[in-house]
Amino acid sequence: MVQDYSETSSVSMAEDWKRPESVPFPSVWSRFEGKREINGKIPKFWIQDIPEDMFEIAMQTMLQNFIYDESMCKSITIVDEADSMDDIKEVWKAFLQHKLGLICFMENPDPNGKPIIAGLNITYLSNKNEEEPDFKGEKCRNMLGAVLHLTHMKDPFEAFGINEYMSALGLSVLPEFRGQGIGDQLLNARTPLGKAVGLKVTLTVFTSSISQKLAKRTGFKDFCVIDYAELETINPKMDDSERNGGVSSQILMSVRVGHPYRAGLTSEPSGRNTSGRTRQTTGS
Repeated sequence: MVQDYSETSSVSMAEDWKRPESVPFPSVWSRFEGKREINGKIPKFWIQDIPEDMFEIAMQTMLQNFIYDESMCKSITIVDEADSMDDIKEVWKAFLQHKLGLICFMENPDPNGKPIIAGLNITYLSNKNEEEPDFKGEKCRNMLGAVLHLTHMKDPFEAFGINEYMSALGLSVLPEFRGQGIGDQLLNARTPLGKAVGLKVTLTVFTSSISQKLAKRTGFKDFCVIDYAELETINPKMDDSERNGGVSSQILMSVRVGHPYRAGLTSEPSGRNTSGRTRQTTGS
Protein backbone atom coordinates (compact mmCIF):
# COMPACT_ATOMS: atom_id res chain seq x y z
CA MET A 1 0.00 0.00 0.00
CA VAL A 2 1.35 3.44 -0.95
CA GLN A 3 0.88 6.21 1.60
CA ASP A 4 -0.29 9.57 0.23
CA TYR A 5 2.14 12.10 1.72
CA SER A 6 0.42 15.03 0.04
CA GLU A 7 -2.20 15.02 2.81
CA THR A 8 -2.10 17.83 5.34
CA SER A 9 -0.28 16.88 8.55
CA SER A 10 -1.15 18.12 12.02
CA VAL A 11 2.53 18.92 12.54
CA SER A 12 3.64 22.42 11.61
CA MET A 13 5.76 22.49 8.48
CA ALA A 14 8.75 24.79 8.02
CA GLU A 15 7.51 27.86 6.18
CA ASP A 16 9.18 29.89 3.42
CA TRP A 17 11.72 27.20 2.59
CA LYS A 18 11.78 24.62 -0.15
CA ARG A 19 14.53 22.36 -1.36
CA PRO A 20 16.07 24.19 -4.33
CA GLU A 21 14.92 22.78 -7.66
CA SER A 22 18.54 23.02 -8.81
CA VAL A 23 19.42 20.19 -6.41
CA PRO A 24 18.32 16.88 -7.99
CA PHE A 25 16.05 14.75 -5.85
CA PRO A 26 16.98 12.14 -4.91
CA SER A 27 20.74 12.71 -4.95
CA VAL A 28 23.55 10.40 -3.79
CA TRP A 29 25.77 12.09 -1.20
CA SER A 30 28.45 9.50 -0.52
CA ARG A 31 29.66 5.99 -1.37
CA PHE A 32 31.84 3.85 0.88
CA GLU A 33 32.90 0.31 1.71
CA GLY A 34 32.02 -1.40 4.97
CA LYS A 35 34.45 -2.40 7.67
CA ARG A 36 33.66 -6.09 7.97
CA GLU A 37 32.68 -8.87 5.63
CA ILE A 38 29.15 -10.04 4.97
CA ASN A 39 28.99 -13.51 3.45
CA GLY A 40 32.72 -13.40 2.75
CA LYS A 41 32.78 -9.99 1.02
CA ILE A 42 33.26 -6.39 2.14
CA PRO A 43 29.90 -4.74 1.41
CA LYS A 44 29.48 -1.56 -0.57
CA PHE A 45 27.14 1.18 0.63
CA TRP A 46 25.86 4.54 -0.49
CA ILE A 47 23.91 7.35 1.15
CA GLN A 48 21.24 9.28 -0.69
CA ASP A 49 18.04 11.24 -0.16
CA ILE A 50 15.07 9.13 0.88
CA PRO A 51 12.99 8.95 -2.33
CA GLU A 52 9.31 9.84 -2.13
CA ASP A 53 8.18 6.34 -3.05
CA MET A 54 10.03 5.05 0.03
CA PHE A 55 8.69 7.52 2.61
CA GLU A 56 6.29 4.95 4.06
CA ILE A 57 8.92 2.18 4.09
CA ALA A 58 11.38 4.53 5.77
CA MET A 59 8.88 5.44 8.46
CA GLN A 60 7.96 1.82 9.13
CA THR A 61 11.64 0.87 9.34
CA MET A 62 12.18 3.59 11.95
CA LEU A 63 9.13 2.41 13.91
CA GLN A 64 10.49 -1.14 13.95
CA ASN A 65 13.99 -0.14 15.05
CA PHE A 66 14.59 3.37 16.35
CA ILE A 67 11.62 3.41 18.74
CA TYR A 68 12.98 0.31 20.50
CA ASP A 69 16.63 1.42 20.52
CA GLU A 70 16.55 5.11 21.44
CA SER A 71 17.21 5.86 25.12
CA MET A 72 14.31 8.17 25.90
CA CYS A 73 11.79 6.14 23.90
CA LYS A 74 12.79 3.06 25.88
CA SER A 75 12.81 4.90 29.19
CA ILE A 76 9.21 6.11 28.89
CA THR A 77 8.05 2.98 26.97
CA ILE A 78 6.52 5.16 24.29
CA VAL A 79 5.37 2.08 22.35
CA ASP A 80 2.78 1.46 25.07
CA GLU A 81 0.81 4.62 24.25
CA ALA A 82 -1.07 4.58 20.94
CA ASP A 83 -1.56 8.36 20.80
CA SER A 84 2.18 8.96 21.20
CA MET A 85 3.00 6.46 18.48
CA ASP A 86 0.54 8.27 16.21
CA ASP A 87 2.26 11.55 17.10
CA ILE A 88 5.67 10.17 16.13
CA LYS A 89 4.27 8.96 12.80
CA GLU A 90 2.79 12.39 12.11
CA VAL A 91 6.09 14.10 12.96
CA TRP A 92 8.11 11.85 10.66
CA LYS A 93 5.46 12.15 7.94
CA ALA A 94 5.78 15.94 8.02
CA PHE A 95 9.58 15.92 8.19
CA LEU A 96 9.92 13.60 5.21
CA GLN A 97 8.09 16.20 3.15
CA HIS A 98 11.11 18.49 3.52
CA LYS A 99 13.04 16.11 1.24
CA LEU A 100 16.11 16.20 3.47
CA GLY A 101 15.91 12.70 4.96
CA LEU A 102 18.87 10.38 4.39
CA ILE A 103 18.95 6.65 3.71
CA CYS A 104 21.88 4.24 3.51
CA PHE A 105 21.63 1.37 1.04
CA MET A 106 23.81 -1.70 0.74
CA GLU A 107 24.55 -2.90 -2.75
CA ASN A 108 22.63 -6.14 -3.25
CA PRO A 109 24.94 -9.10 -4.00
CA ASP A 110 22.23 -10.26 -6.39
CA PRO A 111 22.64 -8.07 -9.50
CA ASN A 112 18.91 -8.43 -10.12
CA GLY A 113 17.94 -7.62 -6.54
CA LYS A 114 16.86 -4.30 -5.06
CA PRO A 115 19.20 -2.23 -2.86
CA ILE A 116 19.02 -3.20 0.82
CA ILE A 117 18.19 -0.62 3.50
CA ALA A 118 21.00 -0.44 6.06
CA GLY A 119 20.27 2.80 7.93
CA LEU A 120 18.23 6.01 8.07
CA ASN A 121 18.42 9.53 9.43
CA ILE A 122 15.22 11.58 9.49
CA THR A 123 16.80 14.97 8.87
CA TYR A 124 14.54 17.97 8.37
CA LEU A 125 14.36 21.78 8.22
CA SER A 126 13.80 23.73 11.43
CA ASN A 127 12.54 27.26 10.82
CA LYS A 128 12.69 30.29 13.11
CA ASN A 129 9.00 31.09 12.66
CA GLU A 130 7.51 27.61 12.91
CA GLU A 131 4.99 26.83 15.62
CA GLU A 132 5.66 24.15 18.18
CA PRO A 133 3.51 21.05 17.54
CA ASP A 134 0.65 20.03 19.79
CA PHE A 135 0.86 16.32 20.60
CA LYS A 136 -2.03 14.06 21.61
CA GLY A 137 0.06 11.54 23.53
CA GLU A 138 1.39 12.41 26.97
CA LYS A 139 4.58 10.37 26.53
CA CYS A 140 5.41 12.01 23.22
CA ARG A 141 4.63 15.41 24.72
CA ASN A 142 7.01 14.74 27.62
CA MET A 143 9.82 13.37 25.45
CA LEU A 144 9.79 15.96 22.68
CA GLY A 145 9.02 18.66 25.21
CA ALA A 146 12.35 17.83 26.84
CA VAL A 147 14.05 18.19 23.46
CA LEU A 148 12.36 21.55 22.81
CA HIS A 149 13.40 22.72 26.28
CA LEU A 150 17.01 22.74 25.14
CA THR A 151 16.25 25.18 22.32
CA HIS A 152 14.56 27.43 24.88
CA MET A 153 17.65 27.34 27.08
CA LYS A 154 19.78 28.66 24.24
CA ASP A 155 18.34 29.93 20.97
CA PRO A 156 20.30 28.50 18.00
CA PHE A 157 18.79 31.02 15.59
CA GLU A 158 20.16 33.91 17.65
CA ALA A 159 23.47 32.18 18.41
CA PHE A 160 24.27 31.54 14.74
CA GLY A 161 22.42 34.46 13.16
CA ILE A 162 20.26 32.17 10.99
CA ASN A 163 16.59 31.70 10.12
CA GLU A 164 16.72 27.94 9.57
CA TYR A 165 18.94 24.95 10.17
CA MET A 166 19.03 21.24 9.50
CA SER A 167 17.95 19.09 12.41
CA ALA A 168 17.05 15.43 12.84
CA LEU A 169 14.67 13.23 14.78
CA GLY A 170 15.98 9.71 14.65
CA LEU A 171 19.08 7.98 13.33
CA SER A 172 18.92 4.21 13.04
CA VAL A 173 21.32 1.59 11.74
CA LEU A 174 19.71 -1.82 11.30
CA PRO A 175 21.23 -4.40 13.68
CA GLU A 176 22.77 -6.59 10.98
CA PHE A 177 24.71 -3.62 9.58
CA ARG A 178 26.13 -2.17 12.78
CA GLY A 179 29.89 -1.89 12.98
CA GLN A 180 30.18 -0.88 9.31
CA GLY A 181 30.62 2.86 9.98
CA ILE A 182 27.15 3.72 8.69
CA GLY A 183 26.29 6.04 11.58
CA ASP A 184 29.40 8.13 10.88
CA GLN A 185 28.60 8.26 7.19
CA LEU A 186 24.99 9.32 7.77
CA LEU A 187 26.11 12.23 9.95
CA ASN A 188 28.89 13.18 7.54
CA ALA A 189 26.42 13.22 4.63
CA ARG A 190 24.75 16.26 6.16
CA THR A 191 27.71 18.37 5.05
CA PRO A 192 27.34 17.95 1.26
CA LEU A 193 23.54 17.94 1.61
CA GLY A 194 23.59 21.14 3.66
CA LYS A 195 25.95 22.87 1.26
CA ALA A 196 23.81 21.88 -1.71
CA VAL A 197 20.52 23.15 -0.28
CA GLY A 198 22.00 26.26 1.36
CA LEU A 199 21.79 25.36 5.07
CA LYS A 200 24.75 26.59 7.10
CA VAL A 201 24.13 24.79 10.39
CA THR A 202 22.94 21.42 11.62
CA LEU A 203 21.86 20.84 15.22
CA THR A 204 20.66 17.61 16.77
CA VAL A 205 19.84 16.31 20.24
CA PHE A 206 21.88 13.20 21.07
CA THR A 207 20.50 11.26 24.02
CA SER A 208 22.85 8.31 24.58
CA SER A 209 26.56 7.87 25.17
CA ILE A 210 26.83 5.90 21.92
CA SER A 211 25.23 8.58 19.76
CA GLN A 212 27.22 11.32 21.50
CA LYS A 213 30.54 9.56 20.87
CA LEU A 214 29.47 9.16 17.25
CA ALA A 215 28.62 12.86 17.03
CA LYS A 216 31.92 14.00 18.53
CA ARG A 217 33.82 11.64 16.23
CA THR A 218 32.20 13.26 13.20
CA GLY A 219 32.90 16.85 14.24
CA PHE A 220 29.86 17.91 16.26
CA LYS A 221 30.48 20.40 19.08
CA ASP A 222 28.50 20.88 22.30
CA PHE A 223 25.98 23.69 22.01
CA CYS A 224 23.67 23.20 24.97
CA VAL A 225 23.64 20.45 27.60
CA ILE A 226 21.22 19.48 30.33
CA ASP A 227 21.40 16.69 32.93
CA TYR A 228 18.63 14.12 33.01
CA ALA A 229 18.43 14.98 36.72
CA GLU A 230 17.62 18.58 35.81
CA LEU A 231 15.07 17.42 33.27
CA GLU A 232 13.40 15.53 36.10
CA THR A 233 12.97 18.75 38.09
CA ILE A 234 11.26 20.28 35.06
CA ASN A 235 9.15 17.20 34.38
CA PRO A 236 9.26 14.32 36.93
CA LYS A 237 7.88 11.97 34.26
CA MET A 238 11.27 12.11 32.51
CA ASP A 239 12.87 10.27 35.46
CA ASP A 240 14.76 6.96 35.39
CA SER A 241 18.23 7.56 33.95
CA GLU A 242 19.11 3.98 34.85
CA ARG A 243 16.84 2.72 32.08
CA ASN A 244 18.50 5.32 29.86
CA GLY A 245 21.59 3.13 30.04
CA GLY A 246 23.25 5.17 32.78
CA VAL A 247 23.18 8.29 30.60
CA SER A 248 23.57 11.39 32.75
CA SER A 249 22.85 14.18 30.29
CA GLN A 250 21.06 15.09 27.09
CA ILE A 251 22.94 17.23 24.60
CA LEU A 252 21.95 19.60 21.83
CA MET A 253 25.06 19.70 19.66
CA SER A 254 25.94 21.81 16.66
CA VAL A 255 28.23 21.91 13.66
CA ARG A 256 28.48 24.39 10.82
CA VAL A 257 27.78 23.05 7.36
CA GLY A 258 29.94 24.70 4.70
CA HIS A 259 31.30 27.23 7.20
CA PRO A 260 34.77 27.74 8.77
CA TYR A 261 33.32 27.01 12.23
CA ARG A 262 33.62 23.28 11.61
CA ALA A 263 37.34 23.63 10.96
CA GLY A 264 37.77 25.67 14.13
CA LEU A 265 38.58 28.87 12.24
CA THR A 266 35.89 30.93 13.97
CA SER A 267 34.85 31.19 17.57
CA GLU A 268 32.67 28.36 18.79
CA PRO A 269 29.46 28.94 20.75
CA SER A 270 29.98 28.60 24.47
CA GLY A 271 28.27 25.97 26.60
CA ARG A 272 26.24 28.62 28.42
CA ASN A 273 22.52 29.17 28.41
CA THR A 274 20.90 32.58 28.03
CA SER A 275 21.09 33.19 31.78
CA GLY A 276 24.88 32.81 31.67
CA ARG A 277 25.04 29.70 33.90
CA THR A 278 27.49 27.14 32.51
CA ARG A 279 25.99 23.76 31.70
CA GLN A 280 27.74 20.43 32.15
CA THR A 281 29.54 19.53 28.94
CA THR A 282 30.01 15.80 29.29
CA GLY A 283 28.32 13.57 26.72
CA SER A 284 25.11 11.67 27.39
